[in-house]
Amino acid sequence: RGALEKMAALTIHVVLLWGIFGVSQAVGVIRGNKINSMATGTRMSHYPLRALYQRTRTKAAVVTEWFNPAEKYELSEEIKRGEGPIILYVPGVDGTGLTPFAQYAEICSKYDLMCLSLNRSERCSFSDIQDMVKKKIAEYKSEGREVWLIGESFGGIVSLSLGMGSSDERSTPDRIITVNSASAFDRTFYGRISPGLITLPEPFFTMAVIPVGFLVLDQLMFQNIAQAANGIFPDILKSPERQEFISKIAPDLIESMLLRSDDLRWRVANWVLPGCSEVNPRLSEVKVPVLAVAGTQDLLLPSKEEAMKFKEEIPSCEVILIEGAGHAGTLDQRTDLTSIIESWVKQ
Repeated sequence: RGALEKMAALTIHVVLLWGIFGVSQAVGVIRGNKINSMATGTRMSHYPLRALYQRTRTKAAVVTEWFNPAEKYELSEEIKRGEGPIILYVPGVDGTGLTPFAQYAEICSKYDLMCLSLNRSERCSFSDIQDMVKKKIAEYKSEGREVWLIGESFGGIVSLSLGMGSSDERSTPDRIITVNSASAFDRTFYGRISPGLITLPEPFFTMAVIPVGFLVLDQLMFQNIAQAANGIFPDILKSPERQEFISKIAPDLIESMLLRSDDLRWRVANWVLPGCSEVNPRLSEVKVPVLAVAGTQDLLLPSKEEAMKFKEEIPSCEVILIEGAGHAGTLDQRTDLTSIIESWVKQ
């Protein structure tokens, strides 16, 4: 029950804090109010409530690293390590490496898993992130192991770019799983206006992106939380050990999900848009098997349509649709991603 409450708090905090932070920043900019940091005694050029947000950012909750979530958050059950295929998880624009937390225990029981996290202030380019993943792929392939990529949202763009015909075999994944790939971003409303949007001064940029915090949700997310609050768990989270495991992840995820406006600008301009430009014209060049997982109610991206586009253009591609799932809910507890992957591999 404690783990359930943390899951509910996760959804509520991310949405409300995003909205409150954006509005308070906008009000602060308009009024010109700057405040002193009670923690350090130094003057901070941040606005009401943003100072609290800034203090949470001083903790290095998100650093650039590869990590195994079962080890990092001490899952108290046997996990798969050092043998068989290894799965590398490439995150979305949030960069936390934690958003599929409901899937991690089950994946780690069957597969060796490493997740990429990217520091919130990371000023790397799209090609820099490609190189990070390539290096990790090459490391494991040199040991004779198969490497599979799971790319969620922006991570889907990165993953597809590494599976194309021109890629070096030593750093090419053997399989790719995309989840609500952000390769469709440049064809959305926000994608079309983003070249101008990212040039907006504050508070207008923050005010313009506040709705994004709501577009990632779906109705079933709240139903799932309500079920969990009543002690109804899916099989992938039924054991007390797994519930305790996700309760350890939740605080870090809540703390690390919010991006500063300048970080978000950078990531859209230097990660997402260049990635879309590189991948979209070359989908037919993807030479490895692809599994495209998509929520049918994604309000942020046309994920269902993008998955069907992959099926048409990528030589070897299967599609799995998660009914009723939005952008953030596709990999919540309603989905057993491990079973989906196992069925796909057996085909």
